[in-house]
Amino acid sequence: MKRSDLARLLTMVKAVDDRISVDEARVYAWELILDDDLTFEFAVEALKRHYSVSTERIMPSHLNVPWRAHKRTESEKQASLERSAQEGVPPTPEFKEALAKLRRIK
Repeated sequence: MKRSDLARLLTMVKAVDDRISVDEARVYAWELILDDDLTFEFAVEALKRHYSVSTERIMPSHLNVPWRAHKRTESEKQASLERSAQEGVPPTPEFKEALAKLRRIK
């Protein structure tokens, strides 16, 4: 996430939670702690989810933990798709029956 996006995100946090200040030091600290590949869009959604169920002040881990879980899930989905593509789709009983009929015709 770009530093300007992080500043926007923390400004959004400040609008919801007056316990958070937005200054260069905080932006820099969060930049160091947040996962490098965390997207602004995902962070906004995580922020919404957090404050919709919690009054706890948000911390970088509240964004990193769901982001990592999301990446794991996406990685597992991709691996499953790749396995399926390599293995092919198993033939249905109808397909097997039609194939058997075609072989008998020959």
